Amino acid sequence: MNFDPTKPIVWIGYFDCTLGNPNGDPNFDNQARILSDGRGFITPTCYKRKVRNYAELNVSNASQQIYAKSGIALESFLKDEYTEIGVKDPKKTTEASRNELEANLLSKYFDLRLFGGVLSTGDHPANNIKTCCVVSPIISVNQIETMEVGITRCFSSKDKEITNKKLNQNMGSFNAIRYGLYKITVEYNPTLGAKNKVTAEDLSLLNDALNYLYPDDASAARRLKLQKIYCFTPDDKKYKIQNIEDSIEVVCKNDAPTSIKDFEFNVLNHQYLNDKFTDQ
Repeated sequence: MNFDPTKPIVWIGYFDCTLGNPNGDPNFDNQARILSDGRGFITPTCYKRKVRNYAELNVSNASQQIYAKSGIALESFLKDEYTEIGVKDPKKTTEASRNELEANLLSKYFDLRLFGGVLSTGDHPANNIKTCCVVSPIISVNQIETMEVGITRCFSSKDKEITNKKLNQNMGSFNAIRYGLYKITVEYNPTLGAKNKVTAEDLSLLNDALNYLYPDDASAARRLKLQKIYCFTPDDKKYKIQNIEDSIEVVCKNDAPTSIKDFEFNVLNHQYLNDKFTDQ
């Protein structure tokens, strides 16, 4: 069974982080993001980066390339893409050439089809592409506690430290949370998906990423683990996302949870639940 790109799809997942930093905030010394009510927060942009990384590492398909890569310059990128369709001066485009560019980009780039992109720059005008796959803000179920963890080492960076027997063992520190269970909701809109030429293969790749991106994302300061994922496939577009989200009840059995065992999951409404793509 494959996903039908003409039908809406909703994924609701729960992943946790123990003694790690799921998404540091560069404006606050890379501390784990935390809301005013004490719950943890991960930006949708951060999670979409993980999906892109998974796709880039695991797919070698000319029609499922990744557009948003580290180190690219949009201006040079658009110039090369315009050259490919025969436009010599990207500063002088027409509506027809911009539409042709959009169609060419959508035929090649998996992440543009799903997540869209703001492509227009001052010197190289292009059509912006609207997302058809919305990743909601990712918020923890429980309140989190952050801590600063110091790091030491048994070796030296400089020869003189060894000679003078003044070894500097203080290497630095990193910010971590004790434990957090995070909820993510991903919603696919088939109307916008049709405009972006989304395929069943795209949705299958997205589903794989939502299930299996976590090992590829692991680092010394972060290891996320998927615990539950529910997939809903409404029969038509007349559904309410809040009703679907409310159908999953998560009960915390401990005031200070430290593992997934401190939570209980209940499916209150099985309407639209797709058992084939649900891992409870």
